[in-house]
Amino acid sequence: MRLYALKEAPARLMAVIAMAISLGACGFQLRGAPPVSSALEPLDLDCQEPVPASLCLSVREQLELGGVELASGDKANYRLRIRDFQRDRRASA
Repeated sequence: MRLYALKEAPARLMAVIAMAISLGACGFQLRGAPPVSSALEPLDLDCQEPVPASLCLSVREQLELGGVELASGDKANYRLRIRDFQRDRRASA
């Protein structure tokens, strides 16, 4: 039984390596981490009332963590404007 497992190990390893290479080659990316086009940079983040400051700060931090170059005013090519905010609470059953 042990000899059989040793013969299967290289085949499994090769299969895993082949899958990893093919996923990387096709442009596969994990959900939640889409790249931001460099054409959108620099980006101005404009939060208006009634948007909470904590939400605006969180969006700014996530953009910076994603490598997005942020600028203000006329220095930015595009503006992300967050104008409206509604909080909705739902009970979980």
